[in-house]
Amino acid sequence: MNTNEKVKASLIIEIVSKHFNMKEEELRFKKEREFNDARKIAILFIRQKTSLYLKDIGDLFQITHGAIVYAIKTLETLTNSSTDIQDHIKVIRSKIPFKSTKYELFEKVLKNSSFNELQRCSLRLEYESLKND
Repeated sequence: MNTNEKVKASLIIEIVSKHFNMKEEELRFKKEREFNDARKIAILFIRQKTSLYLKDIGDLFQITHGAIVYAIKTLETLTNSSTDIQDHIKVIRSKIPFKSTKYELFEKVLKNSSFNELQRCSLRLEYESLKND
């Protein structure tokens, strides 16, 4: 984990903890239910906005990489059914001052209509493999 990534991850943790009015230590280490959604949102943004490996993200929160994957998947499910979670994500996203990551770049490329269906399919597969690394 390089220093730049630690700074980015720590900034995300700071932004999310302030948004939810909790201490950074509570967000990272408390396992009580009241901290779950905030932690999942922080994990999601760290995964999206940095190039940290799942293991490194897990180390930040003292959980396994499998728990990181589970947190992201359950948050995606919650996002589809909860406008509160969607609102939290929108507000927090607006406060995170990072450049586009490789995932966001792929999303922009995939939306470009000048690609034919085969090219978009190939890019989608590459994007999905990057997302799951």
